[in-house]
Amino acid sequence: MFIKILKYSLFILLLGLIFIPQYYVPFLQDKGQVLQAETLQGAYAQTKKPNFWPKKWLSGAFQKNYESYIRDRNAMTPFAVRLNTQIDYNLYHTIAHQNIIAGKDGEFYTQSDCEAYVGKDFQGIKSLSEKIRKLRFLIDHYAQKDIPFVVLIPAGKPGLIPERMPEYYQKYPRDSTNRKVLKHLLSKADIPYLDFDFLHTLKKDSPYALFGQASLHWSRFAYSTTADSLRSFIIREFNIDLPKLIRAPIDAEQNAFSDMDKELINGANFLKEPKPKLLPNPELTFESDSTYTPIRILSIGDSYYLSFYKNGIHDGLFNPKSKFLYYNHEVYPEATNNGRKVFAGDLDIISEIERSKVIIITVYESNLDRFGFNFIETVYDKVRERKK
Repeated sequence: MFIKILKYSLFILLLGLIFIPQYYVPFLQDKGQVLQAETLQGAYAQTKKPNFWPKKWLSGAFQKNYESYIRDRNAMTPFAVRLNTQIDYNLYHTIAHQNIIAGKDGEFYTQSDCEAYVGKDFQGIKSLSEKIRKLRFLIDHYAQKDIPFVVLIPAGKPGLIPERMPEYYQKYPRDSTNRKVLKHLLSKADIPYLDFDFLHTLKKDSPYALFGQASLHWSRFAYSTTADSLRSFIIREFNIDLPKLIRAPIDAEQNAFSDMDKELINGANFLKEPKPKLLPNPELTFESDSTYTPIRILSIGDSYYLSFYKNGIHDGLFNPKSKFLYYNHEVYPEATNNGRKVFAGDLDIISEIERSKVIIITVYESNLDRFGFNFIETVYDKVRERKK
């Protein structure tokens, strides 16, 4: 009898260990450091506990939401997600992520970048033409105040390393793309822009990688090169003096990972992370004489310019008080007003433009369908209103 009871008890205990880990694993993790699960990377919205309503029960909505609620709080979820990612990658060379995809030879891409490269997100000439018309209006208006505009169009990984994209994108017919059409419209409207296409030549001639295998953005070496290109462009086109950019000699001891070099691996949530090749991280310094006064600019852009900012290039080339409007929403350097964070919509944008020497608009290839992030339209409407 005792043996029978013991067998049933062990069977019930085993079922509990398998099916209800959320009730005991948190306790074990709290007591043992080795059992603590690493938090999943990326944006994961926690499901709120659903309220019970007969109507939701009958429709099945309550059960579905409650299942999500339990799953999100299950202590085994981070391990299960990482294990699933690992199995998919090792067996099928796919990644269970809505935007990160595996390319050839250990290269990682984002689906949005690949689709922008082949033109699947092309929004049409009419929409881009209207934005360019308004930008040309602003350039002419602020030319009277000697405030030039420049558009930066960073070259992305699919364009620079197309040979390692998944076969599907390599064979996809490329016709009209937002980048190709935008460059044509900018040239036609005589709007200064920098497309960094010289990186195609640099890729062939340089021993250093322009992208990490698991990076979305340029390597630090590429950023140092493109920063010098931006500096030269502003000096040449607008006759504005800027500090000299000095890149320290690259040696083997500088090979390391920066946060950007592993961003796609981190986002994929592997159980055992692939090890991409190390990249050089050269130190950058900026040099100017004691009489030089840094110019103030206004920059509007996405994560490619944010990397200029975080790598010290923005503060090195320009006045540190120069504002950067990240997606025309967040303001860098960060500021508060009466304890509240200041956003782009809180600024007197006309005053910000008029106290700047150059306006820089940066839009990466997969963001070109949102060219300007509504900055152009906002300023256009305000200027037109003041002219009435």
